[in-house]
Amino acid sequence: MNSVTAPITWRRWLSVCLLLFIALWFGTLEVRDLIRTDETRYAEIPREMVASGDWITPRLSDLKYFEKPPLQYWATAAAFTAFGPAAWTARLWTALTGALAIWLTWFTLRRLTSSTTTPNLAGTASAIPWLGAGMLASSLFWIGGGHINSLDMGLSFFMHATLCCLLLALHADHTHAPLQARRWMLASWASMALAVMSKGLIGIVLPGGVLVVYILLTRDWRCLRRLEWLRGLALFFAITAPWFILVSLRNPEFPEFFFIHEHFQRFVSKGHRREGPPWYFIPILLAGLLPWTSWLFKALWQGVCQLLPALKRPQAMPFEQRQTLLLWLWVGLIFVFFSVSSSKLPGYILPIFPALCMLLAPQLAATANRSLRWHALAVTVVTGIFAAAIALLYPQQINKDLFYRDLYWQYAEILLLCLGLLVTASAITAWLAHRHRQQPQPSWSAYLLLGLASFVAGHGILLGHQVLSPSSSARVMAQTLSPYLETDTPLYSVDIFEHGLLFYTQRPAILVATKDEMYLGVAQEPHKQIPDLAQFAQRWQQEKKAIALVKPDRLPELTALGVKFDIRYQDQRRILISKPLTSPTQ
Repeated sequence: MNSVTAPITWRRWLSVCLLLFIALWFGTLEVRDLIRTDETRYAEIPREMVASGDWITPRLSDLKYFEKPPLQYWATAAAFTAFGPAAWTARLWTALTGALAIWLTWFTLRRLTSSTTTPNLAGTASAIPWLGAGMLASSLFWIGGGHINSLDMGLSFFMHATLCCLLLALHADHTHAPLQARRWMLASWASMALAVMSKGLIGIVLPGGVLVVYILLTRDWRCLRRLEWLRGLALFFAITAPWFILVSLRNPEFPEFFFIHEHFQRFVSKGHRREGPPWYFIPILLAGLLPWTSWLFKALWQGVCQLLPALKRPQAMPFEQRQTLLLWLWVGLIFVFFSVSSSKLPGYILPIFPALCMLLAPQLAATANRSLRWHALAVTVVTGIFAAAIALLYPQQINKDLFYRDLYWQYAEILLLCLGLLVTASAITAWLAHRHRQQPQPSWSAYLLLGLASFVAGHGILLGHQVLSPSSSARVMAQTLSPYLETDTPLYSVDIFEHGLLFYTQRPAILVATKDEMYLGVAQEPHKQIPDLAQFAQRWQQEKKAIALVKPDRLPELTALGVKFDIRYQDQRRILISKPLTSPTQ
């Protein structure tokens, strides 16, 4: 390939990859039904915002719901207003912020590597931004996070924007561009404010903690003066304060619940059934970073070898090493923070993935083909182990839900097919690297093949989950119910709360003998719920038409209380009943 045709060929390849990215990243949002619990919860709250016209007080099943701030609710409600409530509009904000984080990774690395010549950001400098963005786009966990409707991706994007703007501000100050440094620092404050509006105080606590540790380790006291405190704090509060003030004025119970219960108590308490061992996030990190996991160990070792000696004389530490240190602190402190927390969910460590890709991109760019083949073989082995584990352990999960046994077997086949694609691609990557082992530069075609295979496999794993919709979603159940629902037909939820049924029937449910996450709303508006089965039985007798979602083990109690019903839908976990006279023709 000569020097004239090479840029044209790679430009075409980049165009093809970009089109494939857009097609799969955004074009598949409607393929899967919304699944429980986060996806339907964070779709139903914005739907009720649009229906009620109240965009200040979030509500779920017409009860106050103050667990999280409203930024994603507002974005999704705007999408519902413009395009109507649907799976793709519910996931649009998550997909958009995930894609923007990939672009921001490319943009930041491009600015940081354009003038560096140090080993920390060495390799083929022009390839580093593309490698960083490509790694993030093809990491299995990032693909999943970008297509599951939860708050973690929006938080991750704005936290990543906070970090990137801080890096760019420090870089501009280092290159004597004070105006640019000021603008990037203010952008960092704004991003931090939007992170707070995405998921709470964690959006400022974690970036602030990382920056404090960075300053203490580097003894870079000038950094404190470059933070634009007055303008930054003014901008931060201009973005965050209006909603917090309004919602507190309308709901005096909000400050204690949101700031004390949802932040401090949730971090130290195990009452939310989200606890896990200290190593909980390690397998999630190693599997989620595939197919780039093996480079993590090399980068970590090099970081330790380079940074620990430099920290003995922090004032003499080169600026590029300071950037690397800040990135490692971001990854390490956030990982440790959530590892020691009493509340753990897989998506909590999503914010570290963009920073990891920024750290690993120079490693990939500097990897010789002799080393690349061993990395690719490691991916082949690890992915093969995952496939074997699924083949051996998945039948145990299937036996837990015999009602949908055939569907679980179908999904197992899809999982093995997608992992088989990744195993095949990594084996070919190893062969390509071996074939070009005499070349000093890495085989870019090998990286491209590995990234594309992972990108396609990740989407295949997601899209294949649709076969489990009858078990994991409420859409089929709601469709079965629709002939029996009229505008004035009440919907009861008896000792079970299915967010998806609310979204797909587009109506709130009256809670019966259940509180769980709704206990604050129930306490504030007790007249909107029924406290026990006896009162529900009385209400049921008075209704001309009614629908109720119940647990299977509750039916004998209801029968003993004289509740008469027809079963309209049933599976292993849930049953829909209606008044006996309720039918499509009556």
